[in-house]
Amino acid sequence: RQVQDVYILVAGHRRLLAARIASLETVPCIVIEAGDQEIHKIRLHENYGREDVNPVDEGEYFAKLLNTIGLSTHEIAESTGMSEAYVSGRIALTALHEDIKKALQEGIISIQAAKELAKVKHGEDLAVMLQTIRTSGASTRTIQAWVAEWVKQQGKTVDQIIEMRPLFPENEPPKPVYICEGCGEKQGRENMRILWACHECAQLLWQVK
Repeated sequence: RQVQDVYILVAGHRRLLAARIASLETVPCIVIEAGDQEIHKIRLHENYGREDVNPVDEGEYFAKLLNTIGLSTHEIAESTGMSEAYVSGRIALTALHEDIKKALQEGIISIQAAKELAKVKHGEDLAVMLQTIRTSGASTRTIQAWVAEWVKQQGKTVDQIIEMRPLFPENEPPKPVYICEGCGEKQGRENMRILWACHECAQLLWQVK
């Protein structure tokens, strides 16, 4: 994008860096005419296509598009091909405690675990939990158990809570798998539906596969 006598790089920062490392003197470029909103949309597509983008960075960029550029969650969702609920959920992550966001960015905890830890309003207790997660590891189930005990309080210290709740394995236990009677495919419980039918209709339905 040309601005007076200079050009501003809109997209392709990594490719330009690679060209500099390779000592290339020239690189092919496409000069476009675009306003700030269009430029942010282009950058959104480039950043969204990265495999290493984390939920917090994604949320912060969505929040910038929402608050600075003025795009609606609907417009952001259309640009990314995701739902508005997804966009809103990522933006909500930006309001988390900084230490929780850092752990989420580093991949130490899951989004669900981050939401659970957000319930711990005492900074020192939160720090103890996060430190334990960093040093010993803890599954989302373990973190949920810690937070549930913390919310109850009952005079227990955070160290006592951690000690009384043994760490679940980092790999969650396998979820039960069900076979769909319609297509025969294996599905998780969340994808299965209960069908209410009388005995005679049920017999007919079981025969149709």
